[in-house]
Amino acid sequence: MVIRKRHITPLIIRAMVVGHIGIQLFITAHLPLLCQTNDSAWYYMNAYFLRTGEFINDSAFPSFVKPVLYYPLFGYSGIINLFLFIADILPIHWTVLIKFFQVVLFNCSALLMYKICCSWGYRIGGGIAALLFLVYFQFFNVALTLMAENNAIFFMLLAIHLLGHGLRNGKYASIIGASLSASVTFMLRPVMGVLGVIMVFLVMIAKNSGKTKKILLCISAFLLLPLIQSLGDKLVLGTFTIREGLGWNLWNRVVLVDRHFPRNSSTLAQVRLRIGDSTFMPDTNDGWWGITSQLSRHGLQPSEIQRICLLLSIEGIREHPLDYLLRTLRRSFIELPLTTSYVYDVRFGGFGNYHEYLVRFRAERQHQPLADQVLPTVKTGNITLGDKIGYKLYQYWSTYFDRLDRQWMHGLMLAGYWAVLLLLSYQALRKKDRGLGAQAIILCVPLGFSVGTEMMEVLVGRYNLPCLVIYLIGFAIGIDMIIKRLLKIDIFTQLIRRVMKKVREDADIKTLPVVQPGRREECFHGEGPGG
Repeated sequence: MVIRKRHITPLIIRAMVVGHIGIQLFITAHLPLLCQTNDSAWYYMNAYFLRTGEFINDSAFPSFVKPVLYYPLFGYSGIINLFLFIADILPIHWTVLIKFFQVVLFNCSALLMYKICCSWGYRIGGGIAALLFLVYFQFFNVALTLMAENNAIFFMLLAIHLLGHGLRNGKYASIIGASLSASVTFMLRPVMGVLGVIMVFLVMIAKNSGKTKKILLCISAFLLLPLIQSLGDKLVLGTFTIREGLGWNLWNRVVLVDRHFPRNSSTLAQVRLRIGDSTFMPDTNDGWWGITSQLSRHGLQPSEIQRICLLLSIEGIREHPLDYLLRTLRRSFIELPLTTSYVYDVRFGGFGNYHEYLVRFRAERQHQPLADQVLPTVKTGNITLGDKIGYKLYQYWSTYFDRLDRQWMHGLMLAGYWAVLLLLSYQALRKKDRGLGAQAIILCVPLGFSVGTEMMEVLVGRYNLPCLVIYLIGFAIGIDMIIKRLLKIDIFTQLIRRVMKKVREDADIKTLPVVQPGRREECFHGEGPGG
């Protein structure tokens, strides 16, 4: 087979990608599943309840007698439960199954980024976005961790891809698939409900037939999983609530971080009457965990405590509305996009260190079931050469990533994203192009996500990961536009022509004969008068 020169570059790039994926899989095979202290335990605690009907509570909260829907039961806990069920059939531990599943989703997310950019007409940008995503260590690290972000990123990108395919080709199946994917994203990260709203809006403004039917299908498919969750919660837990915790999150945002505990609080007076303590004062130097511990000892249930935290936080917002708004906007558009900490920097620090971490992790009762599952998968002896190589590769990748000035890198990425978003918005309005308008609207997804997050919760780096994917797409599209612009004005060809012309002129000057002073040269003067 003859390989032409123009085929060599794509082959090299593909070989590099395949090799990189091979390294990922090798690392995945030799490292255990990582656990982030509280959230991972809560996810597994809910999955444990779904399987056994037993709720594990902490001794600090004796009134907790049923699961708290801080995370939807059929969200990431449902995915864990699915792999627990598969592990009952296959002779493979569920932690191994979910770890490889998440790494596969990680690579599929890169492919979806490429396809989305290609469908928008940015093939070069798609390749750049996918490659940068694959080599960005923290995305891979989250794929090795028992956390929902990796899965949320995949289903978010899948929803965007399927929606674009459905609207371009009038495919009802793709629109339903997009809505179901957005529904899964909502169950994994409820604040991503903004994606469902944007999808319905895009279907409404689409220029095609059957619009009403598509809108109804889109809304119905998106609401399917939350409806199933709500009915299941009513049957098992006696509540239609899908997700709890708004009061707790607002407490952390308004009271703990902003320091806006209400000065004249009617809610606090009611709490004092309720618990029979006229001197009671919540610990405002601790998060919601602290006030929950205080009130739980008085026999209050989680739902009551959440309502108290919510009312106290709302009173604090009413006393400082402008400050609350300005802090929200600053954190949404500046601090969260530029943050460089993820998942509290959970990393694999070696087999012995991680085993010791899990032993300490196991000491708390609500963490114990998960620790008991992961501990047997962590080697403390008989560490093979493959294990050592896998850990070294992981360590080198992590080390080189840490050496990057990530805040500067995020700033550059964010600047490119905003430039592309504003340019697409301007072109869509000037040309009245619905396709460009749809691209601009989809790029707005992280704005709604970050504002929604910062309105209700405290700044946490891992919340930025789904946003960072869209920022990365926007940045890569910007590079694509610049490259196409340079090619369009033929700057490279002009530069080469000027260089070659200069080289030829220099060569001609060097070959000219040198005329000696006073010497007769026949080549210039010809023969004299006498012939």
